[in-house]
Amino acid sequence: MSHEAADEESPLLPLQPVKPTPVPWFQVSIVAFAHLAEPLTSQVIYPFAPQASTEWFCYERRVPD
Repeated sequence: MSHEAADEESPLLPLQPVKPTPVPWFQVSIVAFAHLAEPLTSQVIYPFAPQASTEWFCYERRVPD
């Protein structure tokens, strides 16, 4: 490579054809399923949350007879 042909606009590496990267559909489908299942599970669990929180965290003091 001569000094006349090398300037700041010339590529440092020779141009090669770019291969398209394959999409990992199995991993994408797992992430999509988890992303779609999360709102559904929150809607199913939500009605039971207030009762569970009162049963687990609110202790009533019972006076012995």
